[in-house]
Amino acid sequence: MSAPPPPSAAGPEPRLSPAVRKLVGESGIGPSAILGIGKMEKRAVVREVGGADAILVRPMCYVSLTIDHRVIDGAQANAWLARFVEVLEKWPAP
Repeated sequence: MSAPPPPSAAGPEPRLSPAVRKLVGESGIGPSAILGIGKMEKRAVVREVGGADAILVRPMCYVSLTIDHRVIDGAQANAWLARFVEVLEKWPAP
């Protein structure tokens, strides 16, 4: 087992591990954030279409962010996660 890379002077460096589909930022004390993305599944959701509510089938997944509060402020992590979800929700369909 190899040693983890040294921490960056500029802050945590994100790494993407496709095997577990998590984003890990390495800091001097270990992982500072873990982004978990669940399996994409079609789900029924209510959306407003033409001023009326409609039940639509949309691809959905659960997203979770676990942080080390010694490294990352909770408000900053929450703002980042909210923006991440916003970008995913507005992603153009193929």
